Amino acid sequence: MNLTQLCEIDPMIDDLKVLARCISLWKSHPAGRPNEVYALDMVFQDAQGNRVQATIRNKNISKFQLLIDEGSCYRI
Repeated sequence: MNLTQLCEIDPMIDDLKVLARCISLWKSHPAGRPNEVYALDMVFQDAQGNRVQATIRNKNISKFQLLIDEGSCYRI
């Protein structure tokens, strides 16, 4: 399996395989509304130490929230 490093991600290539660990996971809130979740944000890191931030907007949080855990590795 050929893995792509996070620093080599190219939006023009649609056949990428990435292996990365979720090193940080948090919920973002709109300004002045701490009880309302705007997005689920996370940072992934690959074996070489490259990092990328990802965001799941509020309309998709329920679909993905239970699938992502801080500290776990993912093959995407």
